[in-house]
Parts: sequence; structure tokens; C-alpha cells
Amino acid sequence: MDDVTTRCDFHRAPKPTGRTLAGNVGLAGAIGGGSAIEVTAFAGKHFGGSRVAIETQVYERHVGWPSKAIRTHALYLEEGARLDGLISAATRAGRHEMPAEFAYSTVDADGDTVIPQRQSFTLMRVDDGDRTGWLITQ
Repeated sequence: MDDVTTRCDFHRAPKPTGRTLAGNVGLAGAIGGGSAIEVTAFAGKHFGGSRVAIETQVYERHVGWPSKAIRTHALYLEEGARLDGLISAATRAGRHEMPAEFAYSTVDADGDTVIPQRQSFTLMRVDDGDRTGWLITQ
């Protein structure tokens, strides 16, 4: 299957000219190599049984915040909501219903001010042997 890329600056997915982060080994290689975190269990209803993974760097930056923020503000309680927001946004972007971006909130250093954030991402369809998969990257 051809790779499909959806970006926030256009609504139709062109065929990419480059390789995915997984190179020629597909989604399983990216997950096994530590460059992606599989979230299929959380995304199954959205992607119809396809495997879904998020690039490790994207997950750490936008879903599971740095440990200092978690210790200081107990923000881990919202991690599930941020993950669901990213997966839902990726689903809508994959169907070309919206640009590839999602919204979430952070807090400032003092922990008192909630700051709304918008983050764009790239949704790539990759061939993973018998099944196709989706990789969410930056």
C-alpha cells in the first residue's frame, strides 16, 4: 500500500516522497526500535482494528508530560484525555474532516495558569506486513 500523509496545512493527503521513521521495516520496526509507542488498544475503535503508534518524542512532549511537571502538578491524571484527544484528531484528519492538529492545555511554571495549546502532527499510513498501520509523528 502507498503511504498517506496528512498535514495541518492542507486537507488532501499527497503521496509522500520520503520514508517513514520506521524505514522499510514498517510500524512493528518503529515500535520494536523504540522510536514509537503502540497505542492500538486505545485507538482500535477509531481506526477500525489497524495498528496505531505515536512517535515517542511526540508522546512524551504532548501526551505524557515530563516527569517534573507530573511530580509538581499531578498532571498524569489528564494523560488519558490528552491521548484520546490526539487519537480522535488523527481519526478526523485521516478522513479529511479537519486539519491534522489537536488542542490540549498545559500549566505555567507556577502551576496556577492554564495555557491552551494547539499542536499540528503528521499522520502516516505504513505497511506492516499483513496489516496496515498508522504512525503519528511531528
